[in-house]
Amino acid sequence: MKKYQKALIHILLPLIAGVLVYILFREPETPLHQWLGIKEKIVTTVTLPTYLLFHFSDACWAYALCASLLLFTSFSRPVAATFSLLYLSLVELQQAQWVFSRLDWPDLITMTIAVLLALVLIQRK
Repeated sequence: MKKYQKALIHILLPLIAGVLVYILFREPETPLHQWLGIKEKIVTTVTLPTYLLFHFSDACWAYALCASLLLFTSFSRPVAATFSLLYLSLVELQQAQWVFSRLDWPDLITMTIAVLLALVLIQRK
């Protein structure tokens, strides 16, 4: 498989999936909704499980970050995973206003699983 095909599958599609969950299923309270001018929830007939609604997008972004490092850098797999997890942890800590007790542990767990999944699924060959 060519590099651009891998990028499409492992980076672009997860990012699109994560954004679609935000746009279609979440209440319009995020900056993304404001930026797009969305004032009401778009999909009201389908209800996603709470865990998917609030953590799936983070998993998609974590997967795409690790995938991009694996596909477009010379980082080894452990370095790509470590960098991804450190960066994502810092982003979560910043969202918690640098207070460790406010960390969103389900987000961190979900993102860790996504990074591990990227390590398993993505081959550089």
